[in-house]
Amino acid sequence: MYCGHAEETAASTNLTTHQSLEPRAIVIDGMALVNTVKKTDTMKTCKDFAEVFVQRLVHLSRSYDEIRLIFDRYVQGSLKHKMTAKRTGGNEVQYHVDDTVNLANIPLKQFLSHIQTKSELTDYLADKTLKHFSQHQVSFTVVSGTEAKSNNASLYENLKQHDHEEANTLIILHCLDIS
Repeated sequence: MYCGHAEETAASTNLTTHQSLEPRAIVIDGMALVNTVKKTDTMKTCKDFAEVFVQRLVHLSRSYDEIRLIFDRYVQGSLKHKMTAKRTGGNEVQYHVDDTVNLANIPLKQFLSHIQTKSELTDYLADKTLKHFSQHQVSFTVVSGTEAKSNNASLYENLKQHDHEEANTLIILHCLDIS
């Protein structure tokens, strides 16, 4: 079993080639994975962004039997919100997130500058990834907002709802649950 962040997994190609008879699981920090997606000229809408995101997730998790994708929760007035506002100099722009939002002329840094946009994006990507993995045999769980959604009915009851803001603390709980 491997529990770690997306950037660690991407840098460790030997982990994905390891063959084992034991079921293998991976826990991924969702926003770390979002930050690995590079915007291209063909990425025109949020739907295009989501498709690239899902394909990156599929690639990272291709040799695993269980996947847990954990997103941060974005709370107005929180320390995370204040740090983001400080980092952007108060120049956050809020965008609504749905399939048709045109990203062609918006830098990703600007798109991700507002806490409400990040919150909507994590919910949006959670829905897209759950829809994708609902058609596969792999056990998939995604956490966004305050809830976990899964195609695995045996997800531990205490992990279905939470009040954590940071994905980092949830990643530890999900690793423990898997083990």
